[in-house]
Parts: sequence; C-alpha cells; structure tokens
Amino acid sequence: LIERDPKDVANSLFRCRIDRYGDPAVWWSLKPSNFNEIKSIRSPKEQIKLQISGCEKDFKDELSKESVSCIRVNYEDLCADPEKNLRKIADFVTTLGYRIDLTDKHLSL
Repeated sequence: LIERDPKDVANSLFRCRIDRYGDPAVWWSLKPSNFNEIKSIRSPKEQIKLQISGCEKDFKDELSKESVSCIRVNYEDLCADPEKNLRKIADFVTTLGYRIDLTDKHLSL
C-alpha cells in the first residue's frame, strides 16, 4: 500500500481530471464502495474528498482481514529512494514465498 498525504492525492486527482479530460468533473481513478453516493455530487472537489475517504475506508477494511498480507510504503520515500523501497518490497514478497529478481532488466531503475 503506497501511503500519501490526502491533500497531495486530492491535488493529483484534480489535475489528472483536467490533464486527461479537460474537465475536473470527469471521474478519474479508483471507484470506492461509496461511488454511487459520489457520482450524483456536482462539485469535483467534494467528489474527490469523498473518493479519498471511501478508498481509505475500503483499503482499511480489506487490509484488516486475517488472510491479507500488506506492506506499507510512503510515497515521498518511494520517490526519494526508489531502489531502497523496491528492495523493501522485494524482501517482503520473499517472506510470502515469492521472489522478485531486482537484477532483471525489466525492473532496472
């Protein structure tokens, strides 16, 4: 799970709506379980606020299940040192019985 400041997420979602569609009212990204509630709201800023809180709730609910394994990575840390964080993720995946070869040319940084 990549964790990021909700204000930064909101700004990113708003910019993506404009950059990709030229309209902040056009939906972009994940549709949380409260999407039916959100889609009737006219204000893009209010939609985004509810989108973020809905996704946070959905992630929390799913990650609280006993059968779910998760690693949390801070977005700013990931951007500042991608190699270190990819190693952290690879090490975590190894504990689950899988292997990620970070020397694979398709994964090179």
